[in-house]
Amino acid sequence: MKKSLLQYDLPIQAPKIDYVHQDITVEDAINGALIRDILNSIFPPILFQKDGQDLVQYVSVLPTILTDVVKVQTQLDQELKQQGALETGVCPIRSRLYAQCFDELIRQVTIENSPRGLLLVQLRDEMQRMIEKYKILIES
Repeated sequence: MKKSLLQYDLPIQAPKIDYVHQDITVEDAINGALIRDILNSIFPPILFQKDGQDLVQYVSVLPTILTDVVKVQTQLDQELKQQGALETGVCPIRSRLYAQCFDELIRQVTIENSPRGLLLVQLRDEMQRMIEKYKILIES
């Protein structure tokens, strides 16, 4: 299991039925979709094996408090230093860690206000598409 700034629950034994990814819209969130289902649509569960057991790990549905936000900021700063992220210019390490941090913020916002969290997901995805287009443009 990779280390991530995105907060996950502890791994549990995988259920016998396969997880089916389902896209949930802002309208679904407004109409009362469950937070667990919304978070699973944004961050699908991670399936893996350990010691011959099939395990699954879900993103956490626990609400956050101010100290959790401070903890994420501290973790981000530590990981940037430990992994040798460049402070300026294009740095894949910094980009990856900032993306993880943004995902954690999306998780936190989604728990408090799921339509707002889904809007942040749309913004994140559009920004990623734009960055990919700029990379292609620069390379050509």
